[in-house]
Amino acid sequence: MTQILNLDPDLFFLGESIETQYGTIRYLKFIEYIRFIKELNFISMTPLHLYYMYKKMLVGLPVEDQIEANKTLAVLKNQSLFEFISEEQAAAENYIKILKIVLDEKDHKFIVDILSKEKVFISMRKLIMEMNYVTEDPISENPEIQEYYEDRKRLKQREAGKQSISAIVTSIVAGTSNSFDDVKNMTVIQLYSIYYRLGAFKNFDTSVLFATVSKEVKIEPWSANIDMFAKEELGINYNEFNKKYGGLFG
Repeated sequence: MTQILNLDPDLFFLGESIETQYGTIRYLKFIEYIRFIKELNFISMTPLHLYYMYKKMLVGLPVEDQIEANKTLAVLKNQSLFEFISEEQAAAENYIKILKIVLDEKDHKFIVDILSKEKVFISMRKLIMEMNYVTEDPISENPEIQEYYEDRKRLKQREAGKQSISAIVTSIVAGTSNSFDDVKNMTVIQLYSIYYRLGAFKNFDTSVLFATVSKEVKIEPWSANIDMFAKEELGINYNEFNKKYGGLFG
């Protein structure tokens, strides 16, 4: 199979389809991304993500129901993603739906191979997620570390502020020569690349303006590199976590 992991994500903004041994993979158009966001969100999750999600849903249920449900969740927690997809047809359908869209119709014959060979499945999942700017949140089997991850994620979201799809799209249409139809046909990476670059232009203009009254204002070049694939700094190993926060749980 094509060495998917050796591809250069910095070139993904060009939107060129990627040839693999199991078919040609194209990018989702932004309008497709919106339509299939539910399936894409599911693809970004592992059995451990699902375990914690379902675990929260048990809160408030009768004790007897929680005991029974926890038996099922214990199995889910210890499954690999490939095992889970192989055994749960409803889960596999999310992957099948996306594969049928991103693969050329003549390559649909490869879907069975993709879902039945673990290394191929893992590589294809990673490729499709990266091509469509879908990320897998950090996850830990340790509940305390997992709670830390979720707290950090909530904090980062509050600090960044909520950016709605409509706000991003209208910003691009208002700030560039692109129409709404243009935006619908962009890849997600192209859309966010333009949105972030537009923000860089605005920050540059503002910095230049303030620099006229204060020498301490740092002017960031509008053409500075924007790392679209920078990892969220949520991750922490158990030793590091225990050193920082262990005393709180003693």
